[in-house]
Order: sequence, then C-alpha cells, then structure tokens
Amino acid sequence: MKNELASKIEQIGAGVEAFTADHGKSVANLKDRLEMLEARNDRPQMGNRGDGASEMKALGDFIRTGRTESKAMTEGIDADGGALVPELIADEIISRALSRGGLASLVRNTQSPTSDYVRLLNRRGQNATWISESGTRSLTNNFELREIRPTHGEIYAAVSVSNWLVNDSKFDVARMILDNAEEQFARSLETAVFNGDGSNKPTGLLANAPSTSGDTSSPERGADVIEQIAATSDLSDSLITAFFTLAPEYRRNATWVMSSASLAVVRKLRDANGSGYLWQAPLGSGVDADDGSLLGKRVITCEDLSTIGGSPQVNGVLVGDFVQGYELVQIGPLQIIRDQISTRGFTIFYIAARFGGRLIDNNSLKVLAA
Repeated sequence: MKNELASKIEQIGAGVEAFTADHGKSVANLKDRLEMLEARNDRPQMGNRGDGASEMKALGDFIRTGRTESKAMTEGIDADGGALVPELIADEIISRALSRGGLASLVRNTQSPTSDYVRLLNRRGQNATWISESGTRSLTNNFELREIRPTHGEIYAAVSVSNWLVNDSKFDVARMILDNAEEQFARSLETAVFNGDGSNKPTGLLANAPSTSGDTSSPERGADVIEQIAATSDLSDSLITAFFTLAPEYRRNATWVMSSASLAVVRKLRDANGSGYLWQAPLGSGVDADDGSLLGKRVITCEDLSTIGGSPQVNGVLVGDFVQGYELVQIGPLQIIRDQISTRGFTIFYIAARFGGRLIDNNSLKVLAA
C-alpha cells in the first residue's frame, strides 16, 4: 500500500515538474515578446511623422514668419527654399481631397518616392494540359506581363494673401490655405482620373475613345481603352447588360459611377407595370448616398460624366472594379513655398504635389453609352 502511494506521489510530482517547466517556457516567451514590442515602440520612427497639433503649429509659424526652427519643419527644407508639409498634415490634405471626389476615391491609390514607377500587370496566358504517367511533357504557354508606366505631372494651388492678414494672430491663415488647396486638388484630381490627356498629368479612364471590342476580341483593344456598351431603347436592360459584360472577378467588387442627373434618370426607372421603382436606396439613405445600390452594387456620383437619356448617346455610366482598373500614384511629398517678394504687400503660398495615373486592367471597367 505504501509503495503504491509513494509511486503515485512520484507520478504527481513528475507531472507538476513537467507542467512547471512548460509553463516557465511560455512565461519566458511572453516576456521576450513583450520586451521586443516595448523596444520597437521606443524606436525612433522614420520620416517626419509626429504629433498633429505640434506639426500644425510649426506649419502655421512657417506660413506667418517663414522661419523653420521647429524640428517638424527643419527636416523638410528643400533646395528651392520651400518646405515639405509635415507628413500627418500632408496625409490629411490628400486624403480629404481624394474623399471629396467620386472617381479618385474609388481607384487604387499608391505612393512612390520617385516618378520612375512601373506596375506589371499579370495577364496570365499560361495554360495546363493533361498527360499520361509516361507521356512526353513539353513547355506550355507562358504567362504574359504588361508594363504600365503612369503619366504624371504637378498639381498646385497658388494663394495670394495680404501681409496684414498673414500677421493677424486672430485669423487661422494656415488652415485657410490648406483648405483652399484641398478643394482645388480634389477638383483637379477628379477630372484627371476621369479624362486626363496624359500631358503633364495622369492619363484618365476616358482619355481614349472607348471601343465596342470585347475583352477577347481580336485584334485586342489598346491598353488604355475600355469597352463601350451601347444602350438599347430599354435602359433597364442596357444597365443589366453592361454589368454582366464584366467578367465575374470584376463584378464581385464592382461600383457604378454616374452624374447626379444620370442617377436621377436611373432611379426613376419603373418595372413593367409601372407599380414601383426598379432600384432604390436602402431605408434611411439619401437617394444619391454612397450606400445607394443598383443591381446590388453601390452608386457613386461624379459630375464630370455626361447626362444619359438624350440623343446622341453619351458615355454616361461607368461600372466595374476601379481598384483593379486604375491606379493613381502620389509622387514624393506635398510641398509649400512661401513668396513675399513677387508682389508687394502680399505673400504668395504655392502648394504643390506630383501625381501620376493610368489604366491598369482595361477589362475591369465598362462604360455605357446611353
């Protein structure tokens, strides 16, 4: 009896020792990971990203006085005498400018330190074949890559402010200048993404006339050309046709884009017996809200598009996966130059950023001419 009890005590002791050893290892691993995370948190960050309030104050001081003593500004002085807008503020301006546009907010947005930016589109093309165990194996078709180089240019806003207003401590001149730049950037980026001609600016979605050639037509459409679907007398059917002309992988994340006037036309379409509207916004949403839907996909308005429903037909409705279809590239940082010499009594603030853009996959988007 005593031997059995002693044996059980030994077994229990061994189990406790094993548990303690394993538990100790787990605690040690957790301790090591915690120390690593703390060290990473204490590590100085790259770039000039810092506290938003202090950066805004530093930028405001530069706008009023031209001085750049603050670290937030001294790290961003360039050879032309301008200053790089602190990163947090620059991100806010660009993000708000993009969000104010319909198209610009939908497409892929990328940052690049230089204009030498290239994207490779995998057009696939490779294939596979069946074979027996002892059959002869040879090379199949290889995959295809398309090189895409966005055209680019500089977008700027030049604001002239009286020196008296600049020196008025009660007036937030820095915020006024930045808000003005944001508004101008939003308008210019939206138009460039829509139909920019590629000359010192992005090449837009409709920079080249759309083609009625399908995705698999031969010869194939140009890389900067999207497919056009001509509407019939039944606009409801034409919208459905345009949507299902997209390949399934593009329909999955598709969005409709049209002007407010075109959206009004679409929303008034009724069913066959006229008893109800075909498409409605969800309850609680405005008729042109982002969460309004058409064939289950959201609708975004862009006033650059022409109004549908007239004669001759116009390219008035875009549909597809805009992230796969188009890329807008911000090149380098946002810059501001302060000039109080050119015009006496006034200070000119020149705010500039470089952008490039181009179609990536022209099969991912369709345009309806209606």
